[in-house]
Amino acid sequence: MLKPSFTDPRHAQDPAVIFDALRRQGAVARVRLPLLGAVWMTSSHAATSAMLKNDERFSLRKPGKGGAPVGLQWWMPRTIRLLANNMLTSDSADHRRLRKLVDQAFQRRAVGELEERVKAIAHRLLDDVPRGAKFDLVSQYARQLPLAVICELLGLNEDQQRAFSRDACKVTSVSGIFDFVWSLGPIARMRRLLDGVVREEKRLQRWQEQHAANDDNSDDKTSASSGGLIAELVRAETEEGRLSHDELVAMIFLLLMAGHETTTHAISSAVLCLLQDPAARNWLAEDPARYDLMVEEMLRFNSPVQFSKPRYVNTDGDFHGAALKKGDVIMACLGAANRDPDVYDNPDQLDLQRRPNPHLEFGTGIHFCLGFQLARLEMRTAIAVLFQRCPDLALVGDGVEWSSRLGMRALSRLAVKS
Repeated sequence: MLKPSFTDPRHAQDPAVIFDALRRQGAVARVRLPLLGAVWMTSSHAATSAMLKNDERFSLRKPGKGGAPVGLQWWMPRTIRLLANNMLTSDSADHRRLRKLVDQAFQRRAVGELEERVKAIAHRLLDDVPRGAKFDLVSQYARQLPLAVICELLGLNEDQQRAFSRDACKVTSVSGIFDFVWSLGPIARMRRLLDGVVREEKRLQRWQEQHAANDDNSDDKTSASSGGLIAELVRAETEEGRLSHDELVAMIFLLLMAGHETTTHAISSAVLCLLQDPAARNWLAEDPARYDLMVEEMLRFNSPVQFSKPRYVNTDGDFHGAALKKGDVIMACLGAANRDPDVYDNPDQLDLQRRPNPHLEFGTGIHFCLGFQLARLEMRTAIAVLFQRCPDLALVGDGVEWSSRLGMRALSRLAVKS
């Protein structure tokens, strides 16, 4: 059984070594991972796509009514159990019910209307960086931009955003059981924060309903609903059977974490690639329309999300050469699929002009990434504004540090000079 060192920062720096080792074991290989133990893992583009599309054979939850998500252990605290029950870990009907509630906010038109606001946030963040100053691009720019965008979209104020951000930064480097245990405190604080936000929004909406016909209170700004997607979700909760309180808190937590964490690493790793390849950077500068091509190739090449969520195998049988048994756990290695030599010429080389580019970084099937339009917009805008404002941006010494986080290809630090 293969024991790939996915938590070794050297893997993040050069993932091709482990991906090649996986492929030598077959399109579906048996591997051992921290916390999960022995699992099957897809390595080819075809096997990965097939697994993600087949939600009947591969389930995100244990068989039976009320089955828990794969990987959720009996000893994990209630906070983890509550937050783990979200649309990302739900199958078919539950997934569609939950996703429908937020899908409209992430459609192309709605996201397109955010473009000017995303630009304004990018400029504001760079206003705080003096010309010629050294700064950490990950913590001061790549993380702050998508976090500010998703917080505004949800309707969180600046104080709530800062509080969530402090703890979110503490739980994004889990690579083993000790890290997981250490992260339980920050996760609990984030849940309490969001629970309080939801309860306050409910109070405000009840107040508005009670005073809707009272003109004397129409200008009372202290009791106005916060607006944003959280307010819409709270209204949806009142419709019987659509959303429970726990589902609502879990949904907001998921949107906040998924809405900024992966994009953070997509932006920072793309900037690193461009700083290391002046020719590619110059090619981009010649025509802003090329940024769309750049975004897709950076997503393929860097694959910030390395794995899919684990799934249970529901039926015995062969799957791309692997003899699967009912009850086995299987995962898709998106990073390996995105570098499949049967699909891509020179897959381990960055090619900003690559066409076609059928990468699987956003997944496929019913769990295709909800925020793919927003992620693309944030990447394109963040990088364009950065190089517009900092034309002489350069790496600083040995300021490139890769994270050991399992399942993510992420920079923990990227020191640059503006």
